[in-house]
Amino acid sequence: MGKDKKHNIKESINEVNSSSENINNISKEKKPLYIGYKTRVFIYTVIFVAALFLATFVINVSFSIKNPQAITYQENGNLDYKVYLKDNEFYEEEYLTKDKTEKAPVFVASLIKKIDITYNYIFKIGAKSNINFNYDIIGTLTIADSNNENVFFEKDYTLLENTNSNITHGTFNSINKTVSIDYDYYNNLANK
Repeated sequence: MGKDKKHNIKESINEVNSSSENINNISKEKKPLYIGYKTRVFIYTVIFVAALFLATFVINVSFSIKNPQAITYQENGNLDYKVYLKDNEFYEEEYLTKDKTEKAPVFVASLIKKIDITYNYIFKIGAKSNINFNYDIIGTLTIADSNNENVFFEKDYTLLENTNSNITHGTFNSINKTVSIDYDYYNNLANK
């Protein structure tokens, strides 16, 4: 029994040594970072103030009502034309203006060479702006009876292709374009 006691004592000592080594190993492992009470209170206060500021900002942005902006505009168009004539024995002029044609709006088709149409379009807006816009000029060929009651044929033709214009930090734009219509071309279409 003496040996058993010695052996048991040695084992107990070994167990105690291994337990103390385990304790030493545990104590040598990284300890969690300890933050003091005052430091934790300061960090939580900063986080709370930042969250409060962010929440206030988001609420203000979401509830802000913006007044709709209205821009007034005014447009004015003016049309002028000249009817150019072929050589003939009835008219001495090279062309007839809008004023002369309004007095006698009926022409003999065989006397017309071409028609020059001048478009004057004025666009005004109520506030300085940068605006890009496109426009084109479309003419409609209409074939109807003498009273213009029954339309037999109607088709649109592009007289001026898509054109770009702009207003740069301003309130006004004026478009002045002259388009020449080959009367014989459209008259031949109508006769066909």
